Amino acid sequence: MPEKLKIEWSGDEEQPRMEETRRWIGKMADENKREINEKGYARYIKLMPELDEALEESLKQN
Repeated sequence: MPEKLKIEWSGDEEQPRMEETRRWIGKMADENKREINEKGYARYIKLMPELDEALEESLKQN
């Protein structure tokens, strides 16, 4: 099993980086016709499960 991805947010960069990540995932979701969930990011269950898990963890911590 591959190592889990971890997304870390730091200091003053936290909010802009989170927004940028959400926009990027939204763009990828649009391109891949995926739905955006209520938290504002895509669920890539078949395409990118590691990224999805990492985002879930980072949002819980922030």
